[in-house]
Amino acid sequence: MFMTIEQATQHASVSRSTINRAIKSGKLSITTLTNGQRRIDPAELDRAFPPERGHEKIQHMIPLAPTHDTSSYQMSDDLIRSLRDQIEILKQNLEDAKAREKIHLDLLQTKLITDQRPNQPIEPPKETIEEQLLPVKISEKKGGKGKKSKGKKKKKK
Repeated sequence: MFMTIEQATQHASVSRSTINRAIKSGKLSITTLTNGQRRIDPAELDRAFPPERGHEKIQHMIPLAPTHDTSSYQMSDDLIRSLRDQIEILKQNLEDAKAREKIHLDLLQTKLITDQRPNQPIEPPKETIEEQLLPVKISEKKGGKGKKSKGKKKKKK
């Protein structure tokens, strides 16, 4: 079911002007009905404005406070214990993420700084640059290995 712009602002927790800017820039696509009303597909809205990760999980983990007053002190103690447990879990998750980040950064630095080429000695080229570039070797052009070339002599008439 499509949403109105007002419903989209509430769903994405953004202002109406933010939605309108996203539509104008092409970040968010809309459907215009025959009567001119504009509607937004919820999947399109979630693509353009992703829900905050982890926010929903934490909300579901927190028990709701009772609406009536029965053993409110006991419920408060249970709620406090539950919240403290959740805090410890989140702290541990954060520490784990920091450790993973450090491992990846160290690995990245190692790969960027060290020479990754195979350890093979570099051999000098067997030919000089002139020999590589010129189609005829210089020694052949001079007539061979230092000898004067014997060209055809013109016959005298």
